[in-house]
Amino acid sequence: MSYYSRWSAVIGTSIFQRFLKYNYSLGLSDLGLLNKTVSFNEEGFSCLLCGVGNEKTAKTFIEFVIERNSKARIYIIGRTPF
Repeated sequence: MSYYSRWSAVIGTSIFQRFLKYNYSLGLSDLGLLNKTVSFNEEGFSCLLCGVGNEKTAKTFIEFVIERNSKARIYIIGRTPF
């Protein structure tokens, strides 16, 4: 049984999705510590999600970005367990 299969009951909950979005916001704040900023309003905005766990976590990331820029280009790099 895969890691994500064992945790599917948790990963699919709205609480976990809120937890992810909260942590995405923290990650954006952390960029400030590196003197970097993210402008979601920038024309042609694109972002990268690397190492996505499953479709539910990818969906949550997509929603997080689309809430900030409905025209964003989102690139997702994942790996199947096969």
